[in-house]
Amino acid sequence: MRQAIMGTFVRSPSVPKGVRGKFSTFRIEDIPDDKRDQAIQHMKDYFFKDEPTTQVLERTTLLTDEDINAFLNNSLNDNVSLCAIDEANNDEIAGVTILRVSSRCDPHRHEKVDSKLKSMQRLFHFLHHCHEGIDPFTIKSGSKEVVVDHVLEPMGLSVSPKYRGKGLGQALIQARHKLAAELGIGATMGIYTSIYSQAIILRQGMEMVKEISYTDYKEDGKVIFAELNPPHPSAKVIGGLLKKD
Repeated sequence: MRQAIMGTFVRSPSVPKGVRGKFSTFRIEDIPDDKRDQAIQHMKDYFFKDEPTTQVLERTTLLTDEDINAFLNNSLNDNVSLCAIDEANNDEIAGVTILRVSSRCDPHRHEKVDSKLKSMQRLFHFLHHCHEGIDPFTIKSGSKEVVVDHVLEPMGLSVSPKYRGKGLGQALIQARHKLAAELGIGATMGIYTSIYSQAIILRQGMEMVKEISYTDYKEDGKVIFAELNPPHPSAKVIGGLLKKD
């Protein structure tokens, strides 16, 4: 028998926003209200230009600023996204992880916003294809299946080019998992589109749930992502349970 469903996720005031950890010269923290616009700009400058599938899609379908802003703000409104601040460089934003929470009682809450973003529909269609056949609220743990009420969805992680290769992406992922567990979010599951992001998340004890070959995905009968391989042969849905320390 499935357990009773809890309500839609709302961040508990018992876990106030603040610093989530330190890494080298970086302070990892909940994105402050006064840095929200900077975090959005960071994602525009780096994530949407570097993410493999978006690079391909934008050659024929440009993402509008209006749609990107709406997409990011919709996630930021869940109040779980994090940023890395370089204390040695005037508190510059060095990295951002945009996150949102899907709740079992209303699993399509975010999609109601996504569906209105016309310039992003090709991207969302691919993401939906990746999720087909998966119940994100039922997580395999050994020989058992665990049902959770809330799932942390990573919607984009980006590190400024000058800060790459320092382990900052891994530090952001570790911090987001710790925060999510403190907030009572039982699991995380997301789509990882590059070999680099896939390697980082798998090092955190997560498991691959599904693999989607770029040479198999088609739009109107045409393969559109084949050029991504090499170096990226596939997208992977990766996730797992989150536990408090």
